Amino acid sequence: HEAIVDEARILAAQIPRQDGQSVPEYADAIRLFVNRHSEHKIDEEFYTYWYNVPLMMAMIKAHATVPSSTPAHPLPHMECATRSAVMYHILQEVDIQTRVVVIYPNENSTASHTFLEIYNPATKRWTIQDPDGNFYWRFKEGAQRAGVADLLRKPVHMTFTPCRDIHTCAYDDYADIITPYFAKAALINPTHAEVTLLVNPQRFPHKRLFAMIEHTPIYCALYEGGCQYKIRDVTTH
Repeated sequence: HEAIVDEARILAAQIPRQDGQSVPEYADAIRLFVNRHSEHKIDEEFYTYWYNVPLMMAMIKAHATVPSSTPAHPLPHMECATRSAVMYHILQEVDIQTRVVVIYPNENSTASHTFLEIYNPATKRWTIQDPDGNFYWRFKEGAQRAGVADLLRKPVHMTFTPCRDIHTCAYDDYADIITPYFAKAALINPTHAEVTLLVNPQRFPHKRLFAMIEHTPIYCALYEGGCQYKIRDVTTH
């Protein structure tokens, strides 16, 4: 844990908050940094260090300090969960409240996608930051940033647009692939064993939900004694 805190402090120093920058804008800068200095690649190399967060942070630091394609400064091979883990610890270091989100499609599979939500004290809302897809989500009407509960509740393509920044908002292959995953979401605070499950029963039937809980998700290993669940129907809140 100390190694993670040390690496997060070093990375945060490379992404200073600009004057007048809002919490979501600063989180955008951190997301862009993590995405730019890593690559989505699940291969043999990835599996040699996917569990070693301090090492991945050190590799990001090396690439950010001396960007190069040489073997001395390779891009770390990462994916949604590992990029989210690195971004989570940087956000913790700069005092932006954050939590891990895992979403699941309405199909009989073990597929999932991981990203973060951040809390904006100015609006008192949780909104998405996805460092693997490298975007946040906003409502098409009004351009307000959206949280995972919003995307579970409303038709995704009709209502929301993914945005890399305020000037670049459009669906790409990555966003299209994960859109069906907005059927159920687990909200995870690594320091608290209670996991909130957000469910749209029209997309993710309750019988499937309880079957999934019986097969312990991998994130429950974070907690002594396993997960405790709180289930919330997003269509009634």
